[in-house]
Amino acid sequence: MKYSFCVLGAAAALAAAGPAAASAVVEAQGERARVRFAYRPPADQGAREVLLAGSFNHWKPDPAWALRDDDGDGRFEGSFELPPGRHLYKFVVDGERWAHDPEQAEREPDGHGGFNSVLELGAEGRAPGGAPQSASPFGHTRTRPQGPQGFVGEVFFLEPGTQRLPDFRGRRPEGKIYTQTLNVAPQPFDRGFPGLSDRFEWFAIRYRGTFHAERKGHYRLRLLSDDGARVYLDGRLVLDNDGLHGPRSVTRILKLDKGDYRIVVDYMQGPALEVALQLYVMRPNSTQEELLRAGPPAKGTRSRRRRRSR
Repeated sequence: MKYSFCVLGAAAALAAAGPAAASAVVEAQGERARVRFAYRPPADQGAREVLLAGSFNHWKPDPAWALRDDDGDGRFEGSFELPPGRHLYKFVVDGERWAHDPEQAEREPDGHGGFNSVLELGAEGRAPGGAPQSASPFGHTRTRPQGPQGFVGEVFFLEPGTQRLPDFRGRRPEGKIYTQTLNVAPQPFDRGFPGLSDRFEWFAIRYRGTFHAERKGHYRLRLLSDDGARVYLDGRLVLDNDGLHGPRSVTRILKLDKGDYRIVVDYMQGPALEVALQLYVMRPNSTQEELLRAGPPAKGTRSRRRRRSR
């Protein structure tokens, strides 16, 4: 089936709730960590329902991730198992208010005027089994993360003054990075790629992965970047945000068949210091935008690469 496109405006902002008491505590550490989350809504707002949503559950407000207030003291709590790694999360209050965790020290802009809370799981920056782990906002370096394979990025150096994404053919990458999602919120970048290079400007990354469309329908993709970026599905350009510019989004709707699509995301950073690269998807019959998560082909689903377009 052919792709069909239409341009949309930016997604509506997610409102962060006011001051509240909350915490995230690791209760048990192993191959998967058990983390207890707690949230006390502001006294002037209250809450009937509090759900945990984050990068670990595709940002879906699912009752399976509900926090409970069994003793009626106004403090909602729940324990959940999470894999090692870097997780972003928020609390969803009564299906309407999205609140970051004010007691979690690390947070980052969510791209909508609010913040995501950040939880790092792992022993002192080491992957399970003690393997050295280094990371930049663009992905892990040196060590391939355990678990399902996501995006694999190749890092290239650019000549100062480069205005647009390069032709990657014939270029030799400086190294590889690994990430499940592209979630570099607008931020300063001056530390490079630990264990790979200290380059923090004039570089490009080509990410490759697989995007799984679980059903036939319309998928909305939104790409935010600073500087240039492009997205390809099965070799076809579907989002173009190339050039030197500040944080800027482009959005399109694609009519896709069910199946797996080869996804390539090209990114370039020009002069220092600001960077940004975020790729979101809104799935059919959904009003919730989530980070696009790359992975291997799903079991029992034929690959789009083995089918002809109608």
